Order: sequence, then C-alpha cells, then structure tokens
Amino acid sequence: MSGIALLSVLLFTILWGSLAIGAAALNLSGSVGYNYRSHAQTDGDKVISNQLEGSIKGSSYLWQPWFATAGGRLSVTLDSSDYDYSIGQQGKDAKIITGEFNLNVLPRSRAPFSLVFHASDSRVDTQSDNNLLVDSGQNYKTNRLDLRQSWVTAENHRFQGRFSKGRWTSDSDRYDDQNVGLEARLRFPNQTLTTTLNSQSTSFATTEKRKTENRLLDVDHFWRPTESLTIDSMFSLSNVDTSLQQPTLVEFDDTTVNTIQMSSFALWRSNSRLLTVNGGVRIADIDTDITDNAGGVFSTTVRGGAIYQFTKNFRGDVGASVGTNDDGQTQKDFNNLRMGGLYQSDLYEPFYDVTYQWYASGSIQRSDEVDEVKNSVLGRIGHNMERVWIAPLSSRLNLNLSQAVNQNKLSGDQSDTVTKIDHSASFGWNKSVKWISAYARLFIEDRRDIDDQDNAQQLFNFQLSGVLPLNRRSELNASMTAQRTRYGDLENIETTSGQIGYYHQRIFGVTNLGFRSDLNISKVSLSNGVDRSEWDNRLDYSIGLLDCSLSYRIIDREGDRSNLMLVRVTRRF
Repeated sequence: MSGIALLSVLLFTILWGSLAIGAAALNLSGSVGYNYRSHAQTDGDKVISNQLEGSIKGSSYLWQPWFATAGGRLSVTLDSSDYDYSIGQQGKDAKIITGEFNLNVLPRSRAPFSLVFHASDSRVDTQSDNNLLVDSGQNYKTNRLDLRQSWVTAENHRFQGRFSKGRWTSDSDRYDDQNVGLEARLRFPNQTLTTTLNSQSTSFATTEKRKTENRLLDVDHFWRPTESLTIDSMFSLSNVDTSLQQPTLVEFDDTTVNTIQMSSFALWRSNSRLLTVNGGVRIADIDTDITDNAGGVFSTTVRGGAIYQFTKNFRGDVGASVGTNDDGQTQKDFNNLRMGGLYQSDLYEPFYDVTYQWYASGSIQRSDEVDEVKNSVLGRIGHNMERVWIAPLSSRLNLNLSQAVNQNKLSGDQSDTVTKIDHSASFGWNKSVKWISAYARLFIEDRRDIDDQDNAQQLFNFQLSGVLPLNRRSELNASMTAQRTRYGDLENIETTSGQIGYYHQRIFGVTNLGFRSDLNISKVSLSNGVDRSEWDNRLDYSIGLLDCSLSYRIIDREGDRSNLMLVRVTRRF
C-alpha cells in the first residue's frame, strides 16, 4: 500500500470513528479552490496555468481526550500548464497529493507517545512538439514516519526515544534515511546533565549506491555551585562512515572520520559585579581514514581572562590563550597575550542642551605562532556630541556628530604603523501623531588613512518614509533610500530605491472588497548592477466562507518586461 493510500485510510478511519462516538468529538475543515495564472514576457514567451486544489483536515480523540488524540490532513492539487516558448510549445499536467497523520497517546501524562506519518506523491506528464524540451525525474514520492516516546519523572527528569525513517523516490533515483536516538535530561539542584545518543544512516540506492552512517554521543553538563560561579562542560564522540555499496564506473574512496571533543568553560563574577574572571580548556582529536590513507589532527587550547570595573568610567581587561596543533608530522604551538582598557567620560552639557562625551581605549597584544612573533599596540580616542530638539506637532529632531582617531602599531617579525581618522554626522527627524508617521535621516561618514589618502572611504545615506491616512479606510505609504559610496580611486557606487503604496479596505464602497497597490523601483550605478521596477495591484473579496482575489503585476528588469496575472477562488468549509 502506498503512503497516500495509507494516509487516506487512516484519515477516514478517524472520521468514521469520531462519528460513531458523536459529532462533538470531530473537528472537520477544508477548502476547495481554483487558480488561474498567466505569465507573459516581452520576447513572446507565455505560460498559462489552470489549477484545481482541495484539502480536508480532521482531528478527534479516541475514547477520551486524555487517552489519545488523532488528526490528519489530505491535499490534492491538479495543475495543467501550457508553455508557449520561442523554441517550441509544451504542455504539462501535474498531480500533487500530500497528506499527514498524527497520533498522540496519553498526551497529558508523564509518558506521552506521538506518531507522525507524512507522504506526498507528485506526477508530471509532459507533451512537447520539440525534442529539446524533455523532462526527466519529475515524478517522485516521499514517505516519512516519526515516532517519539517520552517519560517525565516526578523529579522532572526527562527521557525520550525517537525513531524516524524516510524515503524519497523518483524516476531516476532513490534516497533513504533512518534516524534512531535517545536523550536523557537530568535536572538536579543547580545543575543539569543532558546526554544524547544518535545514529543516522543515509543511502542513495540507484545512482551512486553510496551509504553514510553517522553515530554521535553528546554529553553536556551545566553546573552552578554558587551564585557567582558557573561551569559548562561538554564531551562529544562521533563516527562517520561513507562507503560505496557496489562497484561503479566512478571511482569513490571509502572514508571514516572519528572525532573526540572535550571542553569546559567556567565564569566567575564577584558579588559586587566589579570583577569577572573566565577560563576554559578544549581538547579535540580528529582521525581520518580515506581508503587506508590515515591522517588526523590533535589540538588543545587553554584560555583565561578577567575584566575589572575600576570606576564607573574605567575598566580594564587581560586575557591569554595557549595551545597546540599536531597532525602527526608537525606540531604547531601558539600563544596569545592581551591587556586593554577603556575610559568613558561622564555626559556633559556644555551649551544649549548639547550632550558631549569623550572616550579612549587601548590594548597591547603579543602573539607567537609557528615561530612568528607579532606585537601590536592599538589606541583609539574619540568624542561625540548630540543635540535633540522637541518640535511642535509631536516632532523630534536629532543631530549627532562624532570623531575618532585610531592607531595600530605593529612590531616584531612584521613592523608597520597605521593611523586612521573617522568622521561621521547624522541628522534625523521623525513625527508620530495618531495614525500619521514620518521619518527622515541623513548620514554622512568619512574614513581615511592619514598616511595613504587613496584609501579614503566616504558614505552618504539618506532615508525617507511615511504613512498618511486618507480617511478611515484608506492610507498612503511611501519610502525612499539614496546611497552613495566611494572607496579610494574606485568607481563610485550609487544606489537608489523607492516604494509607494496605496491601500483601501472598502473600495467603491463595497463591504469586504479591499484593494492594494504597490510600486517598487530600484537602481544601481554599477555596470553589472540590475535596475528593477515592480508594480503590483491586488483586489481581495470575501463573503461568508468564499475568498476571491485578483492580482496583476508588471515587472521590468533592465528593459525586460513581464506581466503576471493571478486569479484565486477558494471556498472554505
């Protein structure tokens, strides 16, 4: 029995069983509809589709709601499309059936069981007057079964077993996958232990005859012994085998990858919240075997650091990491040391309600990796100023100016000094009163290398948007963005986009007849950029359980114009 046939039997079993119990036990809904789609392009290509669709969905319970609940749905789509291309004509008739069945036993208990079965069947028949238009592999079926059994103890420990099996078949290939897993989550005061065991296998049965098996053991332990200290530890073990089931014309190497990972991370924060200390260790061992050619990498990393808030304005941090990578032939050791600080001034109001703040930050870093030593000193100092005006009619103006100087000095095996200066300014306006809203913002930025002016970068960005109600049932909305970017001596990049829309929820005074129109335009200055415009108009009408819609869209892409019309009629029940 096919998956769709089995779903149909299960769904109607629910319906008849519910009717035997009583009408109150059955929830039934669905819809039937018709869709018409026409897509025409300026080069003469045209596609016309007629589509019938229907769906039914039901849910009920068996004996009592606490004992078992069941539900299912079945959808059928019949599509007939005609393609009129410059190279020939083609017709396609498609039948798509999808369904799902779910069963929940003891859903409100400590040991709930769930079953979900999903299936789909797609069949495409093609008629063509041109041998160039040949379709293959368009008929396919999918089936998937998911089983889950859970158990929750009185101490709130949770155990779960799961099994899933799926198959995808087409005219040319078949794909199978299976997954079996166990999970245990143990909750204790101040700690949680989670263990996951999973085994997954996938195979391509027709073309490559290839099979992959993936086995995973994952253990995670979270512990909070005190209010200030947390420790998160993890252990992971995985095995991945990929093999060829039968000889083929294409050479394929069997591979095996074994991975072991262990890590632990600790975080401590003082009661005063002034000092934070963190540290961790990670060990990883990866072994690879490709047709008797073995290899692998063993790595260890130890990290630690601290942050201390000396005052409300100044904080400092230190950090260090050491580790090694060994591939069996060479061993590469590395270590990094860092010390830094940040100072932020108080907010000042020097004049006319202007707020001003300055800041300075710096760091010293040393890294030693593969016999290459790098020392760097990074400093940054900057300031910013902001002014806010509250204007009449619920309007607000905002001006922000900022400036910063950065210098990075490298020494050791590589020596260099880079000094950059950044300037930025933004001016914004927004208004919000009742249903009216408007927003405008101008942003300008300049970044340049003092020693290399050819590396200058400039950005200009302007945004404008707003919503204007015309009456209680209609509104007008619009937005625009213009941006210009310059990178040194390269070509300037200019992009512009705009949108304007109109909405009326009762057009022509007809109840439940809504109209929406949206126009979107975008342009870009790059030679390989694409200018695009799209005008979408849509009518929606509902009366009782009947929904109707008509949409017409005009799309222009670099002069290549296409028209798309869609008609939809749906009756719900």
